[in-house]
Order: sequence, then C-alpha cells, then structure tokens
Amino acid sequence: MRRHYVYYRVPADSLQAAADAVMAMQSALRSRFPGLNTGLLRRPEAMADRVTLMEVYALPGRDLDADLAEEIEARAEALVARWIDGPRHVETFELLDEGR
Repeated sequence: MRRHYVYYRVPADSLQAAADAVMAMQSALRSRFPGLNTGLLRRPEAMADRVTLMEVYALPGRDLDADLAEEIEARAEALVARWIDGPRHVETFELLDEGR
C-alpha cells in the first residue's frame, strides 16, 4: 500500500487558519473517496516565524491513484495555498510490512 505525504511551511501566525482549511479539505476528500485515511501533522520544533505541516493520505488495500493525487493537489491549490510559505513537497512511500 502506498501512502502520500505532503509537507510545507506556513507562517506561525496563520497556523490555525491553515490547519482548519486542511482539515476541511481532508473531510471533503474522505466523503468523496470512501475508506480514505487522512491526517495532519505538525513538526514539533517550529522556527520562530514558520511551522512545518505534513498532510498524510492512505487508502487501505489500494494504492492512491493519479486521480486522487490530482484532486488532493487541486483542492490544496484552491483552499490551502494562500497560507503556504514556499512549495508543497509531495512524497509517496510504500509500506513494507504491516504491523511489525
């Protein structure tokens, strides 16, 4: 199973607004793609003026396909981009072993 990770920085004073937008976006994605697992993480060591966030996406039993990845990026551009300071970095990883 592949998991999709997206990380980027937001200004510290915009953290709550950015997090609210991401969580709303992820809720809409879960409604559109049944079974989709999502998460939002924050790097604990924040810079004085910026915070690193990471969105996580997984679809148990299936790989995230190109349509879903494109929709994530399109929604992020429409709903979250205004708070992002710099690029969104997208990484995909495969799970080697479930549960060990």
